[in-house]
Amino acid sequence: MKLPTRVKRRVRSFFQHQLRGSLIALMISVLAIGGVIYQVANQTLLEHVKSSLLYHAEFREDRIINLFEQQKAWMQKIADSAATKHSAEALFDRYHQGVESIEYQQARDTFREEYQLLLNTEEVKDLFLLTIEGELAFSLRSMEGELGVNLSTDGFYGQTILSDLIEQVVQQKRMAVSQYGKIDQVEDATVLMGVPIFSSFPGQEDQIMGIMVRPFSLVRLRDLLKSYSGLGETGEVMIAQWRNGVGSEVNFINHFRNHLQRGPSASCLTLRRNTPEKFPMMHALNYERGSGWVLDNSCNPVFAVWAWIPKLQLGMVVKQDRSEILLPLERLEREILIAGLAVLLFLIWVIRRQAHVMVRPIEELTNATAHGAFEQLEHGTIREVNDLAEALKERTDGLEQARRETELILESMDEGLVVVDQEGKIERGNPKFAHLRGESPEGLIGRAIGDLLKQGHQGKTEEAHQLLCVDGSTIPVSIARATLEVALKGHNGEVLVLHDLRALLKAERAMQANKAKDDFLASMSHELRTPLTAIIGNSEMLIAGVMKKLSNQQQEMLRSIEIAGRIQLALVNDILDLSKIEAGKLQVDQVNFDLHVLLNEIEHIFSKRADDSGINFQVRRELPLTHQLVGDSRRIEQILSNLLGNAIKFTEEGDVTLTVLLDKAEQMLHFVVKDEGIGIAQPMIKRLFQPFEQADHTISHRFGGTGLGLHISCTLAEMMEGEITVESILGEGSTFELLLPYRESVIVLDQKHHLSDAEAHQQQFSGKVLLAEDTPELQTIVTFILESFGVTVTLAKNGQEAVAFASKQPFDLILMDMRMPIMDGIEATQILRGRGYKKPIIAHTANVMKKHLEQFVQAGSDDVLAKPIDQNELRRILKKYLSPIESPVKESPVEKSTVQELPKPAAVAAAEFEVSDELRQIFIDRLQELVVVLRQSLSAQKWDQLHDAAHAIKGSGTLYDQPQLTHAGKVVCDALDAENLDHIDQQVQHLLEEVNAVL
Repeated sequence: MKLPTRVKRRVRSFFQHQLRGSLIALMISVLAIGGVIYQVANQTLLEHVKSSLLYHAEFREDRIINLFEQQKAWMQKIADSAATKHSAEALFDRYHQGVESIEYQQARDTFREEYQLLLNTEEVKDLFLLTIEGELAFSLRSMEGELGVNLSTDGFYGQTILSDLIEQVVQQKRMAVSQYGKIDQVEDATVLMGVPIFSSFPGQEDQIMGIMVRPFSLVRLRDLLKSYSGLGETGEVMIAQWRNGVGSEVNFINHFRNHLQRGPSASCLTLRRNTPEKFPMMHALNYERGSGWVLDNSCNPVFAVWAWIPKLQLGMVVKQDRSEILLPLERLEREILIAGLAVLLFLIWVIRRQAHVMVRPIEELTNATAHGAFEQLEHGTIREVNDLAEALKERTDGLEQARRETELILESMDEGLVVVDQEGKIERGNPKFAHLRGESPEGLIGRAIGDLLKQGHQGKTEEAHQLLCVDGSTIPVSIARATLEVALKGHNGEVLVLHDLRALLKAERAMQANKAKDDFLASMSHELRTPLTAIIGNSEMLIAGVMKKLSNQQQEMLRSIEIAGRIQLALVNDILDLSKIEAGKLQVDQVNFDLHVLLNEIEHIFSKRADDSGINFQVRRELPLTHQLVGDSRRIEQILSNLLGNAIKFTEEGDVTLTVLLDKAEQMLHFVVKDEGIGIAQPMIKRLFQPFEQADHTISHRFGGTGLGLHISCTLAEMMEGEITVESILGEGSTFELLLPYRESVIVLDQKHHLSDAEAHQQQFSGKVLLAEDTPELQTIVTFILESFGVTVTLAKNGQEAVAFASKQPFDLILMDMRMPIMDGIEATQILRGRGYKKPIIAHTANVMKKHLEQFVQAGSDDVLAKPIDQNELRRILKKYLSPIESPVKESPVEKSTVQELPKPAAVAAAEFEVSDELRQIFIDRLQELVVVLRQSLSAQKWDQLHDAAHAIKGSGTLYDQPQLTHAGKVVCDALDAENLDHIDQQVQHLLEEVNAVL
């Protein structure tokens, strides 16, 4: 995307910036202050006008109401007086005789003479007496032609304000006031007031004999409204009514103040019709009270206050023209403008002088900076400029120091660095780059960087190249690039950092070799543990079942097989532990454990070994323990087993003792292993804890061993915050002491469960165990061992069958092989956990590398039991998840399985059972089944089935000492794992030939 062109700003001096900024700030301040003053004045003025108009409105409303009330009170007083009633009765009587009669004329003249003075006093120009039917019976002014005329609605004039008044007085029988309007009997438009005259005859007091009507004195009302005091030149008060009912045309009662000069235009009349809400009288006649900016009757803007007078049914408006109201504000505007200009001119003069005072030291500082003459610069009167001068001096000194440090960094860099221009020519190079090239830094200047690299200058962020050296050799380098933010000779440049990859490539090869070693150890562990399972398992089965039938020599041979298998298993474990130590992945746990149980197991194992070696072995416990401990019991047992194994191995006669002490003061546990063996020379003791080292090279020839055990034990002790010490006298014996921190658990020891060695190893458990194992030989061996612990066993050949069995019937524990055909143990475990299966699942595997163990735990396994089976470890598993039973031995028949039904173990049922014969027949039957699977899966190209069959043959070959089967099966498995099918037919054929040879 094309960036927009950057506008070049005009450069100004600091003085100009300071002056302009100050002036702008002052102008904004003056305008803001003036605006605030104006707004406050405007608001204050409007509030004053509003309050003034409200006052005049209330004042005039009171005066108008008082005037009406006075005239109404006078009318009521006249109508209620006995003299008036008597005179009116006489007049009405004579009226009924006829208006032409002498009696009526005399009565009329008498009434007029009697009340003329009173009426003149009240300025009453007209007064009418009407019959109850509405006929005119008397008028103050002479109007002979109107006498006797019916003035009601039914009369000659029809509906008028007088007819409406007559109707109200007759119906309500009280005084009433008419609307403003005009009648023929009165010269000008007026408001009429009517009052009933009641009869004075006894018993007829509530009967109306006539009506007295008089016009309201509008002259006095208008004179009242024409008083414009406090309303200025344009203010006025207007009252009005609807002309012909609500919503009709407005009928103003008084005249406008300037009506001659302010008549409404045609557009104004249209505006009054279309938008009546803009005119205040409309609001007043709609019974509203309020104030605001509106239009008067001539459509001029005014500020008005309007109100409805309910007693008189009148709307009132008090208003004043906008021009007159805002006249003080206009004068204020001029005054503010003049004062603001004066202040501004004065401040400009002040700011200009101040700007000169501020700029002068800055100019001096600029000159001193440009010429580097900070020492000659004198401090001025402005503290900030003085501080700036000091900061610039310190910064300049710092930049010079940084430049020198940068030069040193570039010279000492372990990577090559070059700066190139836009054309790729070297502007600068550090000594490391020159050293890699084999020439001086000066010789690099001007050279094209592309000529020094085997690959082209591709412009990537980081890439691999071959740097061409002066002697013709090449060095693999990686290049990191960065564009310079400053220009080189007017163009953008680049910084290139070249890293020598020779050490990195060497490290990568070492990592690959280490990975290959880990893969080898994982494979070796699996391949060795599988046959060791059969060796140790078969040995234990034979020892348990047929030992009494063998001769002493045969018994010794059988024990040697078991011991050799366990030694081989210990070697595998040591190699794996050593690999973990080198990779930094060896870990120790912190869990609760019973130290007495651990010591019982140690005592049981090494008592037998000591008896076989003809030496005395004893465990001494000086432990006043009340609680379990916290630590890694498995690793503690591993260390003690190594120390005791060495003690027994290097003691040909005498005693070996394990003493366990508790130092509560130091909070340390002491495990002391003392033997009376060959001892160690002092110079050799330091070599004991090195890997693959022994005290004397001749020892390995005489006693065997790899020299790994003590190194691993020492590392484990240090990881548990402890140590191993050794004291030895050559020819007399050695003492190894393991010191570990004493950490007491909150769990109290149960003394009832401290079993003796014999009881511990004869302990039985109740429960149903599902064994998922695909190898028939291991099915037999593991079933035999499990049954020896008293549990009931159900067999499944693969994970799919294990899932089916576990879904149909309850099991207390599942022992799950992790590598099986059709469905492996990991997938089966995941399925069961996904279905909510809660019972414990134990991973039974020969893969004991950390990454494999993590996979088993993630799948949902509760624990791991390594192959070959260690009966002590199996006992721990059973004790943890099953319930123990009291009887020392309990026979548990194998449950019938649809997978395979095995015979009852001979060691439990009868001494005549020959394990080796049964296993051998199982081996033959299994091979015959696998031959069929090999042929069918190869023909159908079902590579997964082919792989499972070859893997099974490979494992069986290892168990039964048939290395040719193991090798041929491994070749097929490796080819399938690598997806290399080019020679798979020949490889499978070779495997079939080897199987047939065995069969």
